[in-house]
Amino acid sequence: MGKTMDEIARLLAPENADPAAFSGFVHDSFSYECEYLSTHPGSLFPGELDVLKELSQKYDLYIVSNAQAGYIENFTAILPYPYIKDHMCWDDTKKEKAVTIQALMARHGIAKEDAVYVGDTSKDRDAAFGAGIPFIYCLFGFEKKPREDEPTLRAFQELPAALERIFKGN
Repeated sequence: MGKTMDEIARLLAPENADPAAFSGFVHDSFSYECEYLSTHPGSLFPGELDVLKELSQKYDLYIVSNAQAGYIENFTAILPYPYIKDHMCWDDTKKEKAVTIQALMARHGIAKEDAVYVGDTSKDRDAAFGAGIPFIYCLFGFEKKPREDEPTLRAFQELPAALERIFKGN
């Protein structure tokens, strides 16, 4: 995980495919994924809803993803309250995640010292650093490759305390 939609498309279909057929395949595949997720949503991490509620009372929460348009909306649709202020994805920028993070920050006037990216892959870490913001690593996600020197979460419920430590002066 953590790949951009164009990277995933190149893995799914041969590079020598007819460009029109390839484009159609990619569009149909990603459209079907969003359609499927609209009726088969994922589930939240244990305690995630309570944490989102708590955090949204103190912080503006955003999502940046390498996903296609519609993917994030399927997640936010299962939330009983709009805890997430806004989101951007690869489909919005057609650029790497660091650029998408910066675009969302620019759209909302968010300074680098007021932002942190929480993720679960080394590509998330690279994107946060590429955007010039701190990173918090989630051990309960896709990868299990934290660095010794970075904030690391073992459970979603640890996020409020981790943010307090990062923003202690702000």
